[in-house]
Amino acid sequence: MAIRPATKRFVDITNQRLSVSSRLNLYNILRTTENNTYFINIFRNFTISDIVKNNNIYFNIYYAEDEDWWDNISYKYYGTEVLWYLVCEMNNVVNPFEEIEQGQQIKVLKEGYLYNVFKNLKNIFQL
Repeated sequence: MAIRPATKRFVDITNQRLSVSSRLNLYNILRTTENNTYFINIFRNFTISDIVKNNNIYFNIYYAEDEDWWDNISYKYYGTEVLWYLVCEMNNVVNPFEEIEQGQQIKVLKEGYLYNVFKNLKNIFQL
């Protein structure tokens, strides 16, 4: 599958705008040359274990509010929007540009377990 940068912006593809504070605007939209599927690649080199994703001692439940985006949810829980990809990973989100429905149940990794995620990331990058 060949991949190339898309010439269209998020709003051109979805007819929806991201909030002005959204960090998702910083990532290039890519597309496949075979079928014009648009996607964002955050170069995920890690996954969060299904044991963590399925055991409620590790996460809080958040119910999405109107016009929430992944980076806004990250900010509400962690005080920074840059950890939006962790919220996406906890919820098996493939395309973070898809709109979050109001009232949608979102799993957010408890702040106390962030250290474990970052420790594992450090180990991956040292290989």
